[in-house]
Amino acid sequence: MFDKDTTAKADQVDFLLLMQTDLVHRKESASIMLAIATELYRLDIIEVEGFEQWWEDDKSTASEEMQSVRGKMGPFIE
Repeated sequence: MFDKDTTAKADQVDFLLLMQTDLVHRKESASIMLAIATELYRLDIIEVEGFEQWWEDDKSTASEEMQSVRGKMGPFIE
């Protein structure tokens, strides 16, 4: 990601929002989101701050569908 050396992780947040938006229409979206997020973190592609900023972003909870995709991410974020 382009924002590795900055405090604001806009690129990382945008990537997570795009992934979340795509998953809205897929079965098991919450499980897929958790699995991909775990790998992105493990591979050091998305930083902790990126996940935290995505979690706090209003767009990630803009609809019931978006909230559903986030469903299993709570323990991961904590």
